[in-house]
Amino acid sequence: MTNDDAHTTEGALQDALFRLNLHYLWLAQRLARVDPYQAEVTLGLREPLLSWLPRAHIDAVACLASCPLAFYTLRLPRTGSERILRGCEEGLWITPVQAGLVALGVPHGRPR
Repeated sequence: MTNDDAHTTEGALQDALFRLNLHYLWLAQRLARVDPYQAEVTLGLREPLLSWLPRAHIDAVACLASCPLAFYTLRLPRTGSERILRGCEEGLWITPVQAGLVALGVPHGRPR
């Protein structure tokens, strides 16, 4: 496998994970709006995602779907998760490094 092949495969994997996350989050958003208890039990949603998702704008949900820390659920402590969700609402997210900074609460600005 050449370096170009590896890069193409990585891009395809990232695209597939984004689509998987996005479809899951859309389903979770609809269920959390209708029946938060079922969303918690059936899909395993927990705070702060359970409260954030029903009121989140589609752009913020798409931003979260592209987050390298999200694969079906946020794998961070609650405070880190809350910072990640705020970052998505503000559209501050581009790279895994920025995701880590947001999770740790390190101040940063919009990417250039």
